[in-house]
Order: sequence, then structure tokens, then C-alpha cells
Amino acid sequence: MKRKVCSKCKVEKDIIEFSPLKVINKFHSWCKACKCLIEKQKREINIELSRQNEQEYRNSHPEQQEKARRYAEKYRKENPELVKLGNKLWREANPQKCYEYIRIKRYKMSQEKYNSILTAQGGKCACCGTTEPGGRGAFHVDHDHNCCKERSCGKCIRGLLCNGCNAGLGFFKDNIATLEQAIMYLSRFQTANLEFIID
Repeated sequence: MKRKVCSKCKVEKDIIEFSPLKVINKFHSWCKACKCLIEKQKREINIELSRQNEQEYRNSHPEQQEKARRYAEKYRKENPELVKLGNKLWREANPQKCYEYIRIKRYKMSQEKYNSILTAQGGKCACCGTTEPGGRGAFHVDHDHNCCKERSCGKCIRGLLCNGCNAGLGFFKDNIATLEQAIMYLSRFQTANLEFIID
């Protein structure tokens, strides 16, 4: 196979690592990896402009968007294991973005709103006051389940809780009466001289 030296990274690679030009038998001087890296850096520097340009392109080329959707759907059906592995690797490499996506999808909460609530809480759990979120390292979004059973409408958010408090309220099903009984139960054993009464 024909080989070519990338003018950017100076590494000799197979010709398939270079994008073809419109001119027959001509290829870009930069390899695909270098081109992708430069484009990524440009997007990160001008992220808002990049998003705006991408949105404008999608709006003006609906046929391309539909074509891409059909291709992605076909690929997912033909390569379920690869897709599953790719998703897993992405989640592990981008935990923060994963949390942001979940918050938007489940709670209609942007990262800015999340940060605003956490700041208002003093960077602590709204229930116990700990600064350690526990679990996977992020405070959980707590919402009123009487309003929305699963996904929140975004208006019933109560606060941000640590992993322990969030799980605890979940196990007690937000039942105040049951929580009060649990407090009474624990109080019985917190006397100065602990005594066990056996009937």
C-alpha cells in the first residue's frame, strides 16, 4: 500500500490515513488524525460560534440530518455490542458530561442551574450538610415525587442531596410519618445508660 508523510506530525502513514482531494489521486497533506485534532481545537476556542454554525447547517440541510439519522440507526442495529462498548467507554471518560446529560433529560436542569443551587446550599447536602456527595462524586437532584414520579417537570426540584440522604429518603418513600417513627426508634437507644429491655 502506498504511504505518505503527514506534513503536520511528520509521521509516515498508509495513504488511507489521508483524506482524498477532488483531484484524482491527490490527498491532503495532513493526516486525518491531525485534521481532526486541529478542528477540535478550533471548536473548543470558538465553541459558541461552532455550535451556531452547526445548528445553522442542520437547519439549512434537513436532508443531510435525515441521512445521518438513518445511517446511525442502521449502524446501531448492525453493531449493538460495539455501540454498547463505545457508550460505556465514553461514560467512563466523560463522567461530568454524562451527569449533565442525565440532569437535563430527567430534571430539565442545566449545569448553570445545578451550580446555582449548590452554591445557594453552601456546597453542602441540603439535608445533612455534608460537603462529600459520596456515590459517584456528584450531589443528587432531589424532586417532589408527588408531582412527578420519575422524570421531573423541572418545577418540583427540592434541592441537592448526598448519596446517603438521597437513598435514605428513597427507602422511606418520602413518608414523614415513617421518618418520625424511625427517629423515635433511634431515640429509645440514645439514653445516658443504654439498657436493652427484653420482653
